[in-house]
Amino acid sequence: MFIASIHEAIATSPVWDRCLVILTYDEHGGFFDHVPPPTTADSRASEGFDQMGVRVPTVVMGPWIKPGVDSTVYDHTSWIRYAAERFGVPLWNERLEAANSIEGILDTERMARGEPLPPTIMPAFELPPEALDEACDYGRRGPPTHLLRQAEWLKEQGLPVRFDAPEEIEALLEPILRRRGLIG
Repeated sequence: MFIASIHEAIATSPVWDRCLVILTYDEHGGFFDHVPPPTTADSRASEGFDQMGVRVPTVVMGPWIKPGVDSTVYDHTSWIRYAAERFGVPLWNERLEAANSIEGILDTERMARGEPLPPTIMPAFELPPEALDEACDYGRRGPPTHLLRQAEWLKEQGLPVRFDAPEEIEALLEPILRRRGLIG
């Protein structure tokens, strides 16, 4: 729901035709991956810095993306390589030179014609409230206790902590939920 709400917020905004959202989430803590991580070029390869990590899921959203799944091996520097090439910045190390650019997922022909794809319509779904635990119920009952403990520790360190975001998030999501008929 969180990712869908971000997509819909961008897709219904005036910036849709000028955006590219790359959502990468590193979720390898404890999940078995049957594919061994590859190695890559690196000036410090002799010290073990050529070893890449496990596969990381990534979702790319925007009006200039080729539809479908791309099975090319990318790494965390692939978007940097694209930006460097796009803006004429020389690649500054071997790892960038070895990385695949994300240009392969972009429909550059459609970009040249100025024909952005319309946003994907996300399917509506309902999640029964009993399926949510305390960590998911931030907006209705205030922050979960683990966040309160973390906030207390941060305050003790002299760092400012705000928990007034649920109202801001709710205000942003309300028009989206209303359009989908999920709220009256």
